Amino acid sequence: MSEPGFSVIGLAAKTSNKEEMSGSGGQLGHLWRNFLAESDHRIPGNPDRSVIFCVYTAYESDENGGYKVILGRSVADTKAEVPHGLERVDVDGAQYVIFHALDRNPESVREAWSNVHAYFRDNPGQQRAFTTDFDRYGPNGVDLCVAVR
Repeated sequence: MSEPGFSVIGLAAKTSNKEEMSGSGGQLGHLWRNFLAESDHRIPGNPDRSVIFCVYTAYESDENGGYKVILGRSVADTKAEVPHGLERVDVDGAQYVIFHALDRNPESVREAWSNVHAYFRDNPGQQRAFTTDFDRYGPNGVDLCVAVR
């Protein structure tokens, strides 16, 4: 499915799937807590408060390498000044395969990402692009949008 481009401003961290699955050193839980407690209200303009984006970008290689994750809100004003401590990421319009998590529970999202990895392992003709992927946490659940070539 084709998704249009958009910009997100939010809190960023570097991590890897290995780090996230280690049970001890993952960044995503900290990122969520800090974003909701301290950063969300600092996003400039009038972002859509019904949707949170978790953007995965700057992949070192594939699902085994490191990447940057930005947790934030979509902003319409691409010229808006980014507050200190936050980052902007521009998500290019691209072709995505979209997966759904049962709900916003972190376990459900992890399980959905396990399904993503299994799908691409079982369908070698469909290849991930490893450019920019994103989770869209909206009023109707969570969509995992994975860029493909």
